[in-house]
Amino acid sequence: MTDGNGAASEAVTLTIDGREVTVPKGMLIIRAAEQLGIEIPRFCDHPLLDPVAACRQCYVQVEGQRKLMTSCSTPVADGMAVQTQFTSADVADAQEAVLEFLLINHPLDCPVCDRGGECPLQDQALEYGPGESRYREAKRTYRKPLPLSPLVALDRERCVLCARCTRFCDQISGDRFIELFDRGAAEQVSIAPGEDFESPFSGNTIQICPVGALTARTYRFAARPFDLRSADTICPHCASGCNIRVDLRRGEVVRHLARDNRDVNDAWLCDKGRFAFSFADGPSRLSMPLLRERGLEPVSFGEALGAITSWARDARTAFLAGGRLSDEDAYALSKLARSAFATNDVDFRTAGTAHVPLEIEAAQAAGMPVTYHDVERAKTIVVAGLDAEQELPILHLRIRKAVHNGGARVVVVHPRRTRLWDVADHLLCRPGEEADVLGRLGAGGEDADGEGAAIREAREVIRNAGEDLVVLAGPRLADVPGAVAAAAALAADAGGRFGFLCRRANDRGALRAGLHPALLPGGRSILDDAARSQVEVAWGTLLPERPGRDTSAILEAAAAREIDLLFLVGVDPLDDFPDGALARRALENVPHKVVIDISSGPLAIYADAVLPAAPYLEKDGHYTDWEGRSQRL
Repeated sequence: MTDGNGAASEAVTLTIDGREVTVPKGMLIIRAAEQLGIEIPRFCDHPLLDPVAACRQCYVQVEGQRKLMTSCSTPVADGMAVQTQFTSADVADAQEAVLEFLLINHPLDCPVCDRGGECPLQDQALEYGPGESRYREAKRTYRKPLPLSPLVALDRERCVLCARCTRFCDQISGDRFIELFDRGAAEQVSIAPGEDFESPFSGNTIQICPVGALTARTYRFAARPFDLRSADTICPHCASGCNIRVDLRRGEVVRHLARDNRDVNDAWLCDKGRFAFSFADGPSRLSMPLLRERGLEPVSFGEALGAITSWARDARTAFLAGGRLSDEDAYALSKLARSAFATNDVDFRTAGTAHVPLEIEAAQAAGMPVTYHDVERAKTIVVAGLDAEQELPILHLRIRKAVHNGGARVVVVHPRRTRLWDVADHLLCRPGEEADVLGRLGAGGEDADGEGAAIREAREVIRNAGEDLVVLAGPRLADVPGAVAAAAALAADAGGRFGFLCRRANDRGALRAGLHPALLPGGRSILDDAARSQVEVAWGTLLPERPGRDTSAILEAAAAREIDLLFLVGVDPLDDFPDGALARRALENVPHKVVIDISSGPLAIYADAVLPAAPYLEKDGHYTDWEGRSQRL
């Protein structure tokens, strides 16, 4: 038997309600019961939070113990005999009493509470609670709702003090904006006066709240669970690959919820992934093609495609794409550029990757060099050129989890302090000096006069880490000469793992699909005759043999009037490309620009044709996250 990290663990055998089960030593009784399909009621327990035994709803009887035990905080032991509410009248009576106490001050808000219909308190009161209340006094009331932030509202009288929300902020996200205040009957969840709940993960407290005390202000009074239709998909905002459930009412998206996936996002979402979905069906959403005549005017698809076909004859053509195309869309665009237009001038890397060695990109396209589990199990983690909370929020939570659960040592190389400041050693450097710092941390690093103690200590930690080392290189290192190569060398010299992190939801999928001027699908070089021949057979056409131009070179050529037709697919170079002036000159000097996107946006003033695209909510396909894990939309 193995533990959660894959290591061998000692097993124990116990009985629960007369049924025998063998589980790892140290497992909690409530988890062992779940393996038998026995559901013990609970409010405070959550599998990703440390036990606290706050609600007392999960009582069980353990043979040999004088008192009832909380199953969420009691580890199993060999030979233990446990009785739950199904076989012990004492346990059933105790659970009924706990529910009666919880309901004394709980308001009868069920008809208007957003949690109604999917509320654990409702379900457990029905199954395990008293049939009627003996309480005849006035219930406690507070001003409601208390706005904690523009996104989160708190109804304090509904709270059962399970501490799920405060434990999430303390143990998972590391930003303790909300706390339990006061003691005894006056205890309540609250926030410091004048403060906002500014955590970028605040929405998770709403989803794990078992009673509707914390609700989303964007969803308040919007729908009932039985009004909703749901679909599973992948978050489109960054490369974390979060699994989400989209809830729709009358065809309109009303909320995103996190789906459990312990391989990817555990059970969490950042607030951008949870609340930022209105763009997919906003007022600027395109529903039909536009073609520039006297101005951009709606036309049929036939007219738009006919015009584009006429522009394409003998045109010098290039393709720029965004990192949010699905794997299938990226592959189709790569095939279109190379087979129909005979060009390798195709690139998705609009944010700049001038200093990423091609062999590193090819390796990232071909497999999964580092995974979330590798990060979680690592004993030493080097994070270079990445503000994880802002760029890959779920990776940020995994790094914190590695520290909280495994005591990992974290070293951050960045020009400023990131939100890992409380769990990491920060090696601050000037922008552009990352390669130098990473080199000094490596095997060839030498103690230099005036070198800080922090670098010497970090170098020693890294040298001793061996295969327990994970080095993560953020996208900004691509703009620093030698930085990505230095990060890769640091991992290789120590015998650890190296991952180059991407910025957008499907950058890794676009790379794997061949949306790259020098790489074919699968990360194979365009100069590899065997690989090129294999693709030519599959596509039934000859391919150009020389690598094409990257984004910078394409824009420079366009600005110099060396490109006649430019396709912009899910990308805005004015916003994404570092040199906005060059992007603007390029758009002004290309005779024909074709924009394919879900909305017209700022590019409309330059576009000669605009074709509508489907957002993530309306398409089938796959996204590949920063690990290289492909998941279905």
